[in-house]
Amino acid sequence: MQIFDGASLSPQQISQLTLKTYTELKVDEREAVVAQSIGETAPATRRDQHLVCMSDFAANKGQDLKFSLVMGWCLDEAERFPEKFSEHYDELADRARKLDIDALVMCKTLVKNSLQLPGSAEIPLSAETAQHRGHGRYTFASSVAANNQFGQPQRLNWNCDIQFSGSGDVYAVENWQIHHLEIL
Repeated sequence: MQIFDGASLSPQQISQLTLKTYTELKVDEREAVVAQSIGETAPATRRDQHLVCMSDFAANKGQDLKFSLVMGWCLDEAERFPEKFSEHYDELADRARKLDIDALVMCKTLVKNSLQLPGSAEIPLSAETAQHRGHGRYTFASSVAANNQFGQPQRLNWNCDIQFSGSGDVYAVENWQIHHLEIL
């Protein structure tokens, strides 16, 4: 969802932004809205913490809440309990950064297991496109070389949209929600 073309949002636009609209923004757009809300000159660490705070609240609160209200909660928490705020949101950010590899491994496993001859599959180490959508959700697109049921080599493209449940073993498929898996 694109609500602006790289330009800053007006205070009026920010006041109308809901959590639902915020979560539908592209990652760079969410970063820009958070940076604008806390001040463009804020240190990168502070922006990252507030971005994670917003992602945490957006995943757990009503989607009709206003972005500015929820950002106010993040700002208040950071001001009143700076050490606790930093520690908590740095930990969440670290956890989120580590999930990207696990999500890609899970998608590759799902793709491989969906093939007629999974033992013949050769999947590149990295995805051609990868996007972190927030809240433990990732989308990937790549290709796979594998043999069909007749043993003939083929090259297929795949798309995977997957989200971690937030608890349990990251290597257990039941702890992931598969929003979309397509092999073309």
